[in-house]
Amino acid sequence: MITVSVTVALIVVGNLLCSKNCRVHFAVFVIVDENLELGDCHDTMSGSKCIQQIHSALDPKDEKRVLALVRSANDSPEDLALYLSRAHGYMPKVPLRVMNVKEMVYPLWVKRFPDVKGQDKSAGEDSPEKDEEITRIASIENLRDLTLISTAELMQELEQIDAICIRDHTELNMNDRWHNIWDKLHQLKGDLKSANVDMKFNEAIEDIETLRGERAPVDFMAKWLKIRSKVITHAK
Repeated sequence: MITVSVTVALIVVGNLLCSKNCRVHFAVFVIVDENLELGDCHDTMSGSKCIQQIHSALDPKDEKRVLALVRSANDSPEDLALYLSRAHGYMPKVPLRVMNVKEMVYPLWVKRFPDVKGQDKSAGEDSPEKDEEITRIASIENLRDLTLISTAELMQELEQIDAICIRDHTELNMNDRWHNIWDKLHQLKGDLKSANVDMKFNEAIEDIETLRGERAPVDFMAKWLKIRSKVITHAK
């Protein structure tokens, strides 16, 4: 069964593919975060799983016109294998510079659409045509709208973790909720990596990683308050 979020995404992609302004040879480029927030319920779903379900639901001829990439801060061999089994490629969840776009996106585009006009050998590395296309792709405020997270969003994530912890912070109950808490911490770590342009969140990222485990650390609340303080200080 396709979830509501996947259904909405499918409608958006379908409308783009069927739009009068989207000719038959046009393609749709999709970047999906691996950790998708589901509204106010504080749950998350897998972006790569969402992509997989969209692929399955699309007509084959339309699916061939989609290039879907997963963005994630997790790049272990197991994670990458999972992403590539569900999507067409992977993008690290780190700040991107304009110069990175060509190296990261263009090869994936050519691999997915090898027969698209304008990307043959006649368009050399420094050709005006290719430079114009790369500039167009990178023109969205140097991709900051796609790759960086806002201060307000970081603050919202802190509040969500606070809400889970504040219910009852006894050790027993904390362990009962640890899976949910760690999911939120893991998402926060990924977003901090995305916003870590000048390495200002390095300590907070490292501190979150030290919390990894099957059970909540005995001094979790003390460690969380320190992490929270570091994020707030550097997010201003």
